[in-house]
Amino acid sequence: MTLVPLRGRLRFVVPIAAVLLGARLVFAAAPADDDRRRAGELFRAAQAAHRSGDHAAAARAFEEAHALVPSGPALYNAGRSWEAGARAAEAADAYTLALVQPDLPGENRQHAEKRLVALRAGLVSVVVSGPPGVRVGRPQGSLRMVPT
Repeated sequence: MTLVPLRGRLRFVVPIAAVLLGARLVFAAAPADDDRRRAGELFRAAQAAHRSGDHAAAARAFEEAHALVPSGPALYNAGRSWEAGARAAEAADAYTLALVQPDLPGENRQHAEKRLVALRAGLVSVVVSGPPGVRVGRPQGSLRMVPT
């Protein structure tokens, strides 16, 4: 058996391995079809709950939809629902998280920024630090992600 030096072959093996690994990471991060379907159902249910005046249920459903398929519009709508239900702290949290989502449309982004300024004027701020994605509990028992 003859040993073949790998030095020349590594030029080709390493880039191919990197491409395959990168493709695997991209596909692994994409939401499954079931998650997309369920997120769509939750989003529509949240819209109906908001229209009927059940703002807390609407906000929770928008947030559940976002948890399945990350969506700036879902978080923005959660903020609007929390705000309509007189839950300023939750609304501010939802708007803050919506603003870091790349798919939030410009008009919603501008509205969220304005509402956040107004809401923060009446709230106490607490600074929490930790690794990206750390979950923070609140007295009401809800959990929020620390924005990254």
